[in-house]
Amino acid sequence: MGNQRCYQASQSWDIYIPMVVGAYNAQVHSTTKVSPNKIIFYPSHHSSDLHYPSYLDDPEYQKEYDDLLAKTRKLLTNSQTNKTTKDHPFKVDMIVYRKILDIFGNQRKLVERYKEPYIIKSIDDETGDCKLNYITAKGREARRRDGFISAHVKQLKIATRQ
Repeated sequence: MGNQRCYQASQSWDIYIPMVVGAYNAQVHSTTKVSPNKIIFYPSHHSSDLHYPSYLDDPEYQKEYDDLLAKTRKLLTNSQTNKTTKDHPFKVDMIVYRKILDIFGNQRKLVERYKEPYIIKSIDDETGDCKLNYITAKGREARRRDGFISAHVKQLKIATRQ
């Protein structure tokens, strides 16, 4: 009889495993002294000073909630407006080198990290994106069919004349 139950359980394991997991998660853990289900699904383990109901019918709660939201919005907007933008030394028509990004591992120690001279055609001050044009060995600007090469200010290095 016991053999038959084990055989039936092995045939329908997808029914019994969730039952076993549910039983395990409902038991009190020896370390935390709380069941895993209570830790995961009940908000009582969070320590918060303010407790708001899910509905705000009371005008006192509404005012307190609105003040908290206004304060939070003000802090967020102040943190965005007070961001300092880092100045970069690059200007339009400056000759620069662009960093090679597709090299990884120990190879990058042995090869040059910056590629060919480029001339900056435009710089987006907000994002730091630059449009670059390639300069040939004879000093001429090479036009690409698909337009300019894009790079970020952090990928550029000022070209020094030799």
